[in-house]
Amino acid sequence: MDTSISLVDNLIELNSPVIIASGTFGYDGYGRGYESYSPLSKIGAVIPKTFTYFAREGNQEPRWYPTSFRQGTEDGETIFLNSVGLTNPGIHKGVEYLNDLRPNMPTKLFASISGDSIEQFAEMASEIAKTECDGLELNLSCPNTDTGSMFSHDAELVRSVISAVTKEYKNPVIVKLSPNVPNIVTIAESAVAAGANALTVCNTMPAMKIDIKTHKPVLGNVLGGLSGISLKPIAIALIHQIKSCMNVPIIGVGGVFSAEDIMEYLLVGASAIQIGSANLISPQAPMKLQDDLVNFMKENNFESLRDIKTFNVSD
Repeated sequence: MDTSISLVDNLIELNSPVIIASGTFGYDGYGRGYESYSPLSKIGAVIPKTFTYFAREGNQEPRWYPTSFRQGTEDGETIFLNSVGLTNPGIHKGVEYLNDLRPNMPTKLFASISGDSIEQFAEMASEIAKTECDGLELNLSCPNTDTGSMFSHDAELVRSVISAVTKEYKNPVIVKLSPNVPNIVTIAESAVAAGANALTVCNTMPAMKIDIKTHKPVLGNVLGGLSGISLKPIAIALIHQIKSCMNVPIIGVGGVFSAEDIMEYLLVGASAIQIGSANLISPQAPMKLQDDLVNFMKENNFESLRDIKTFNVSD
């Protein structure tokens, strides 16, 4: 079965649509939990945890809260709340890490950055340009301390950030968008007009849960991001909105736990998908999902992913 895809024509060719989402690469976001990187040759790409300009310790513990779709059933812990706070060693240590990782990585490697200002984004992009990463994902869904908003909530900020980044970084740029905006198409159009080669749709939804026994929020930071199976219908709808209005490569992310989930994203127009919550349950999930996708294609007489995409419901 041919699972190769062209994420960005003539720029990014992947041997699989399966990508490890930023922040979920091993137990620490940077590969811990993988005894060997060799199984990663099965999948399309890896995105280590986001780097910021300065090192960050992250939010107060607890930072994760796994729950389930229906308590007491076999669905298991497939919904997550998280509020990690972009814990990372900063961009300069990050570049060292990426340079050390690249020779051992048997698949595509994308960096991820998040800045507090347009200037920080530009300077970090310049640093990433010194690595041999295959692409750069811009995490625009974190607080912008200059304005008190998120970059991805403002079309003009999106345009300004991407314009600054693409002046410093010449490899493909992927822009990760937030789901909780009034009009995702307007944001997507600004991103593409400014030079984004692809979009990641979408980041987590703002969420909160109270422990009725302790009478307190379950997360140390009170508010967090909702991910897992409950995020998938939101991401599917957003991708459909974008693909119905414009032709841009999209990486779908949210609630991928089976080959059927991958199929749903491909059918709505995504070129690839990212594995997040499933990878937190088991670091082997991306490779298993790749195998499941191949088996699904065999059982349904799909020779390649191009056959699947002929049924795109967003065309």
